[in-house]
Order: sequence, then C-alpha cells, then structure tokens
Amino acid sequence: MAREGFVAGRALGLHPREFALLWRLADNPGEAARSRSLLSDVWRLSFRPETNSLAVHVSRLRSKLRLSGLGGLIETTSEGAYRLAVACSATPEAGRVQFALDGYLRLGEEQEKAQMAPHTAG
Repeated sequence: MAREGFVAGRALGLHPREFALLWRLADNPGEAARSRSLLSDVWRLSFRPETNSLAVHVSRLRSKLRLSGLGGLIETTSEGAYRLAVACSATPEAGRVQFALDGYLRLGEEQEKAQMAPHTAG
C-alpha cells in the first residue's frame, strides 16, 4: 500500500517512517508527543536507542514540508517533544496559513485556495 502526504495536490515524497511520523503527530494535532512515545509508536521500540534517528527523520520531514510551503507545521516544545501545529484562522494578508488535514493526510489545500482567491481592498 502506498502511503504519501500531499500538499495542494502535490506529493511530498515521504519515506515510510516520515509518513508514519507525520501520521502519528496528526492523530492529535497540537498535542505534544514525547520522544519515547514516538519511538514506541513509529519505530516499535521499547527503549531509547543511542542514535539520533528521530531527530533526523523530523528534520527531513520538516524540510519536505517547508519546500511545500508548510514550514512550521511540526513544532518542538521546550521539553523536546514534537507536535503538529494547531490550525490557525488568520487571514492570508496577515501572512498566516490555515492547515487542513483529512483522512488522506492532505495538507495545505486551504492555503492554495486562499492564495488563488481574489483579494479585495477593505
């Protein structure tokens, strides 16, 4: 089964663990997931390995999201946990983006619609 993330209809080119990591964070947007929980849920490990595999996968996933216009979607908390940014509802003029998730993990469709809509002076 192919597992992929899409931003405004374009594939992100995710590797299986990147997809699983994004999917896991999307289960509870805005809720911090600690490293131990992510390693258990995504890697199926019951211990913390002496590698930086989680940080590397988060970095690669962030890069792919940033290239697709979704920089800042994955946040790091002050405790070192990761979370998916909660949808914001500001206007495109303010430079903010509303993130939209559905069952197929399509991100950014709201951003594309907002950019395509004609702007009116108020």
